[in-house]
Amino acid sequence: MNIIAVDDEQYALMSLEKAIKQALPDCNVNGFDVSSDALDFARENVVDVAFLDINMPEINGLELAEKMTALNEKTNIVFVTGYCEHGVDTVNTHSSGYLLKPITSESITKAMKNLCNPLESPKWL
Repeated sequence: MNIIAVDDEQYALMSLEKAIKQALPDCNVNGFDVSSDALDFARENVVDVAFLDINMPEINGLELAEKMTALNEKTNIVFVTGYCEHGVDTVNTHSSGYLLKPITSESITKAMKNLCNPLESPKWL
């Protein structure tokens, strides 16, 4: 399973990657601090789940989600943010989740149980 984490804040990205790896130790996790790099990765690889920060320069998380699902409609999008007011904006994206920072392995596990496009043989259930 390919998972990406995207956050322009280095500390937040490291924390997110750590939480994902704790919750899903058998998964391939790639972290990006630039949205366009994550999009380039998605063009070349199947991304099963994308954990996206919303407030980012260049391409924000909402735009990135739209571009990624245009590449692969089965990509599960989970938004990660420090601001609860973005929840309404994410409704129209048909995302699999919305997590408030700080992210924990427990919140990752919970999000994985509620994916819009469930993955086969989930080991985390």
